[in-house]
Amino acid sequence: MFFRFFLLFIIASVCFAGPYHPAIEYIFPLPNSELLPAKATVILRLEGDLYTQIDDLKAFISVKENGANRAGQVFFSTDERTIIFKPTRDLSRGEKIDVFIQTSQVGFSDFSFSFSTWADTPNFQIPHDEPETASIEKNYFKKVKANGIRLINGVAVPSDFPAIETHLYGETAAGDIFFGTNFTNDGIGNYVVICNNEGTPLFYRRFDNAGNSCANFVVQPSEHFSAYLFSPDQHVVLDKNFDVVEIVKPGHGYHGDDHEFIILENGHILLTCEEWVPIDMSKIINGGQRNASVHGNMFQELDRERNVIFEWRSWDHFDLLDNQVENLNNRNIDYVHLNSIAFDYDGHYVISSKHLHEITKIDSKTGEIIWRFGGRNNQFDMINDDIPFTLQHTLRPVLGKPNQYTMFDNGGARNPNYARAVQYKLDPVAKTAEKVWEYRYSPDRRSGMMGGTQRLPNGNTYIDWSTTPPMKACEVTPDGRLLFDIYVHGASTYRSHRLEWEGKSRVPYFILENYGETVNLIFNKFADESVDYYKIYHATSPHPTSVLDTTSQTFYQAFFLENNKRHYFRITAVDVNGLESDFSEELDTFLQFTPAGENMIKNGEFNSKAGWNVEKKNGAAGVGLISPDNEFLLRIQNPGILPADFQVYQESLILMNNKTYQLEFDAYAESTRPMQVYLGKNSSPFTDYAHISTVALSKNKKHYSYSFKMQHTNDTQAKLSFYCGQFDGDVYLDNISLKYITTIIDNHDEPIGPKFFTLHQNYPNPFNPATTLQYEIPEMCHVKLIVYNVLGEMIETVVDEFHAVGAYQRQFAAKDLSAGIYFYQLRARTLDGKELTSEVHKMMLVK
Repeated sequence: MFFRFFLLFIIASVCFAGPYHPAIEYIFPLPNSELLPAKATVILRLEGDLYTQIDDLKAFISVKENGANRAGQVFFSTDERTIIFKPTRDLSRGEKIDVFIQTSQVGFSDFSFSFSTWADTPNFQIPHDEPETASIEKNYFKKVKANGIRLINGVAVPSDFPAIETHLYGETAAGDIFFGTNFTNDGIGNYVVICNNEGTPLFYRRFDNAGNSCANFVVQPSEHFSAYLFSPDQHVVLDKNFDVVEIVKPGHGYHGDDHEFIILENGHILLTCEEWVPIDMSKIINGGQRNASVHGNMFQELDRERNVIFEWRSWDHFDLLDNQVENLNNRNIDYVHLNSIAFDYDGHYVISSKHLHEITKIDSKTGEIIWRFGGRNNQFDMINDDIPFTLQHTLRPVLGKPNQYTMFDNGGARNPNYARAVQYKLDPVAKTAEKVWEYRYSPDRRSGMMGGTQRLPNGNTYIDWSTTPPMKACEVTPDGRLLFDIYVHGASTYRSHRLEWEGKSRVPYFILENYGETVNLIFNKFADESVDYYKIYHATSPHPTSVLDTTSQTFYQAFFLENNKRHYFRITAVDVNGLESDFSEELDTFLQFTPAGENMIKNGEFNSKAGWNVEKKNGAAGVGLISPDNEFLLRIQNPGILPADFQVYQESLILMNNKTYQLEFDAYAESTRPMQVYLGKNSSPFTDYAHISTVALSKNKKHYSYSFKMQHTNDTQAKLSFYCGQFDGDVYLDNISLKYITTIIDNHDEPIGPKFFTLHQNYPNPFNPATTLQYEIPEMCHVKLIVYNVLGEMIETVVDEFHAVGAYQRQFAAKDLSAGIYFYQLRARTLDGKELTSEVHKMMLVK
């Protein structure tokens, strides 16, 4: 028996790897491995056809925990070769698990080994799996409207569909562009899309709960499509009719990710997955945190019943100190960031690890590392490229050229920083690497994350440069001639592709948009050229059977529907032979609209507290009352910590896309103080629709008026809140109204005030016994005006209070001070915590 030992700093233990038993080809978990999940199974694959000699499968694998047998099921995978032990309940955390294999049943000595699960630690928190930060692109819509419906080259699309811009410079490879929207700007939905070279949508589908990400939308074998949805963390598989036929998640309780998902020809699935585990980093590196959360990467093969039959873990093969990107003293550490898997020409795996700057080849039978290219453990000498790849993505073997690979080299560590598509030729024997092709866009593009390189069947290369909106991709010839550019505005993407495909919708895909007086219906039986017209079915009860109308367009606008009623719709398509399709998905909406000019706010004159709610948190205390003058009084005893800690609000307001609204109210306070006004989404991500700046309240009652255009999708649950926390001072509100308007009314905002933070010279100067100090405040802030003597000692604080925007003056009386030189300075802290300090001025007291 041959053992190869290597040290894993993260687990400080010795792991077996390689041919650890002559009868066993593959085993999981590896002997003596640590950090296993509680939902782990035991997986075993014997050499050759030894599995046919097993007499008692149930007894072939047994498992003990703390000396006690663990109940479980032993069975063959659907490949009829891999043996799985699946515990009837989860393994315990932080325990040693003993495994016994009766290889004596197949003529070899029995084999046993142990592994352990990761232990919960105090204060361990799994970081939120949020996508990497992307910037916001300025709103861009290159669109044509037909009676309020968005059209892209004649195809109706929803109001939150991204704008597609293309430029064709020559003949491209066959196929169409596949992408999913990722890191979307406000107002852009979560879509998977197929479009042609003109940017015309050939298929799209919106996933309303995709968590700001629909990624890696591709064609799979057996006429299937797949995409990853960031939330609820799953891969969705669609058939050739674009119907969802399967939802896939990784095994062993891991989280999925968007980096790779491949349906194999035998129906198995290869996918990437991940898990955060607690590790005491203080034992590994000076300054490391004892309760760090470290991100491990895995990839799995699932059989046809979605049992795990192969798993490769970064914990077993990559040292934490191999990382070249993360600060190992951080609380959260993503030390590998595995971002692609592919099958090499010989059936083994090649993977890309972004945070190692490394490409790794892995034996597909045993999980052993074959070679490592790049990073700290590089085994290859580069012949003709002195620029190492860094933060790379999408490693792909070049078809028909063994040991040649394309990748997208993000190049984030380079100066100057630029990204490129690059192709390398490796000699695994001589351990040399040669760059054989490279493409850089002109001018250079930067891409700190994501990106992809796809070698097309005709030899062209499709390159996805996406990192932040807009999505950017292009196609180039082998000699670097640019043929095609595409930009998807308002969204980025994780891997767009050019792919050939076949498919046709079984029923019309249907999206409904409620605009109050009008309901827009958008539908399409994608890729079905035989459609003659569509039938729109409608009723005020479920499952409508009455035809409202017919149309040859892929949209319909329903007018004059009954107000304060729920309306139900479904669509069918009729082909040129008169055959009608099955019904689309049935959609319904509650129609409730307020005519232009009518107040949407309930009880805005405060005859009572009806319709209004008061919320207090973070220690805020006080009450909401109706004053004798029928004003809403927020009597604040403790303002809490943040502005939202003490608020009065009204919810379930209906705001419609592309309509203009006017918000008006009267307000004042017992002392000068700020108040924030929020009109926006009542759930995450809490989008602010009105963008009203902080209001400066004074003791004098004032009327405020703001108009805004609703730039987002319809919201029937919008919330209006007046944030009165963080600062002392009772607040009074009255005459609140929110109206849909057809003509924009001039806002009665704060008058234009000073632009600079300024302290003027006192007058008179010299003075006796008093002088005037003048200053200007460009934004609301807490102000201190302080007088010092020649020793720098503070003599008097003349002002210590909140100021609204404006010009001010204060009297300074010398009283008992001695004649001489004095100094004064203005200091302020803005609402966002910024410190402002004026120049120091000198004044003279004479007696």
